[in-house]
Amino acid sequence: DLYLPLNGGLDLTLQSGDTLVIDTSALTITRNGVSLGTGVVGNTAGSSPQAVALFTFSNLTIPSGVTVTISGSRPLGLLSRGSMTLNSYLPIYGSSGDGSYGGVPHGGVGRVGGKSGGDGGTSDPALLPQAGAGSGGGGIPSSSGYHGGGAGHGGAGMAGTGTYSGAGGGSYGQAAIMDISGGSGGAGGAGNSSATSPTYGAAGGAGGGALLLLARGQMTLGGSINVSGGGGGYSNQFSWSRGFGGGGSGGSVAVAAKSISLTGFITADGGVGGWESGYGTFGGYYLDAGGHGAGGRVALYYQQGPTPSTSQVS
Repeated sequence: DLYLPLNGGLDLTLQSGDTLVIDTSALTITRNGVSLGTGVVGNTAGSSPQAVALFTFSNLTIPSGVTVTISGSRPLGLLSRGSMTLNSYLPIYGSSGDGSYGGVPHGGVGRVGGKSGGDGGTSDPALLPQAGAGSGGGGIPSSSGYHGGGAGHGGAGMAGTGTYSGAGGGSYGQAAIMDISGGSGGAGGAGNSSATSPTYGAAGGAGGGALLLLARGQMTLGGSINVSGGGGGYSNQFSWSRGFGGGGSGGSVAVAAKSISLTGFITADGGVGGWESGYGTFGGYYLDAGGHGAGGRVALYYQQGPTPSTSQVS
């Protein structure tokens, strides 16, 4: 096993209508408000070890109709000595950046291993927009009214439109996902620094989270796992005065089991940059946008049985 020996653990079968709450910072897990024990922190085995919150079970079944809430800063690992069935929705996506509607727009907040987006700013050196957090964080614009770059992960993020918009973040990690890394944040856009009426650009989206699923027996994935990046914020004003935020990049999902049945969906898409389009005052169609975030990484490892379908992986 790549992460930790699968010793001990609860034999857990949830029922439709149950609520399962996991906090990877506090290492707590509850069912309908009742504690099921505590997790431990383990490190991944790749070249850039990540601290992961690990929860071990003898067998684990989460049917459809269970409400799953996952929070905390660490990536999440669910481990089973036997089988694992996940037929519910696991939401570990990055949140979107704030739009520029007044005040400082804040970047989407990273969770479960995902990194936060950058705040929107102005062209004033004291109030510049922030780059996205993480190894592939989007770059900031160099002039007012321009847009934040999208974050990279599985590939490079896109730059915002226009000469002075922020660059897209670079790719990082490995296709084999020995280290499960969350997505990076998109950068904030730049408004203007008028002394009488300063405006802020919109904020960047957060990166998607990171999830490890490991079972010594059968792995059945019939639900939906979402580690997509959050969208960049947009403006309710013309883009020449308020730049848009870049999108966060998708996170990562690593699945390892004796055999895998995948009939559900695994989504690790990049977040869309904030955008605006239309026809200008002087004629002609235009499109202004923060950079889109790159997709994340998904890897499936199995020892026997048919090759899992990947048509539901994006």
